[in-house]
Amino acid sequence: MDNPIITVETSLSVDEAAEAIQSATPEEGFGVVGFHNLNETMAKKGVECPYQVRIVEVCQPKIAAGMIGMEPTIAGAMPCRIAIFDREGKTYLTTIAASALLGIFSVPEDQRELAGSFAKDIQETLGRIMTRAQG
Repeated sequence: MDNPIITVETSLSVDEAAEAIQSATPEEGFGVVGFHNLNETMAKKGVECPYQVRIVEVCQPKIAAGMIGMEPTIAGAMPCRIAIFDREGKTYLTTIAASALLGIFSVPEDQRELAGSFAKDIQETLGRIMTRAQG
């Protein structure tokens, strides 16, 4: 894999794109399990974030349970996240490729093929969610 970070540009505003991600997620069989407005969170701590940033956390419980069953430390990378941010007047959607994340965990040899299949499914689904949300 050339770049473990998957990023796409959208014509939507940061907030519109965050809403679009949340709407597209269930259409792909995943659920939204969390939402963070980093600007609001940081402002409460007296810190100004230099970009508008939102994070949508998504999960497909059956896949998550299967991955944790192979290697419980994988839970540290859950749930999957899609970040929305602005830079120089443009809005971007970004996530870390599941296959890249999988590479940092010690999955048992006899389960690597299945883990790779799960990672591929997650990566493709997050890509479809981001594509749907591009506007």
